Amino acid sequence: PTNNPTTLPTPQPTPNPTLQPSPQPTPNPTANPTSLPPDTCLGVSLTVNVKTDNYPEEISWQLFNECTGTAEKSRNLDMSNPYSAANTNFSDEYCVPYARYTFTVYDSYGDGVCCSHGNGDYSVELGQDNNVVAQGGQFASTQSTTFGLCPSQPTNNPTTLPTPQPTPNPTLQPSPQPTPNPTANPTSLPPDTCLGVSLTVNVKTDNYPEEISWQLFNECTGTAEKSRNLDMSNPYSAANTNFSDEYCVPYARYTFTVYDSYGDGVCCSHGNGDYSVELGQDNNVVAQGGQFASTQSTTFGLCPSQPTNNPTT
Repeated sequence: PTNNPTTLPTPQPTPNPTLQPSPQPTPNPTANPTSLPPDTCLGVSLTVNVKTDNYPEEISWQLFNECTGTAEKSRNLDMSNPYSAANTNFSDEYCVPYARYTFTVYDSYGDGVCCSHGNGDYSVELGQDNNVVAQGGQFASTQSTTFGLCPSQPTNNPTTLPTPQPTPNPTLQPSPQPTPNPTANPTSLPPDTCLGVSLTVNVKTDNYPEEISWQLFNECTGTAEKSRNLDMSNPYSAANTNFSDEYCVPYARYTFTVYDSYGDGVCCSHGNGDYSVELGQDNNVVAQGGQFASTQSTTFGLCPSQPTNNPTT
């Protein structure tokens, strides 16, 4: 037989339900997501700085997109938006797509913005860290600088090749003898083959060539890649003379810095010197100048992409 039942009665029923209904559901979410601030740049920021000479109305420029084949930005090409004051600094800020650009500055009289009628100059700064990608002042009618890269295009789907037809009946003759053993060592590359990128440093000295030195610093490795006369052991040997040093350097992000030990640059107090750095087979000018005090730096290039880690399982 089962155990005796407990002496407690069954529990009392619950109280009467509350009179108020359950609360209403929350309102529907907003239909549209929050918009981006109006000044958000979805490309890359670019600033064109111009210090005018005595004739500001002669100056104009164009930023040409080499990837689309169109002019991205310009000022005063049709003489409708001239610079309005002489010997004055102007800055135009833009947001432009990531692309390869050619920046070209023009002077309608043909004497540049320095140094016949004032000490003007120009520079183009790119990105949040304001990397100077083009600069100058001494030119005749025009001067151009190319920088940046076109975005990578997606590859096309591979074509599906049909299965090849079977070969005809084999020939009765046996196959020819194999060729002799290959040579032990592969053919060596020519001694002047560059497995990186070619880089040329051009310097036109002023009246005091021994004051000039420079360094090419590899930002990816944190080391000096090339230099000249930093320790005064390899000075430029002649005044008012053009010199060119050619190198093969790894693909990397570099900062080129030029120095003048006296502190008056290479132009224009004691001669009309200048410098430029050219990169690649098409000799793109990535740094140039002449008017500075003790030092002037330009950063260009990109560090090679690192392989991604294996995906987690």
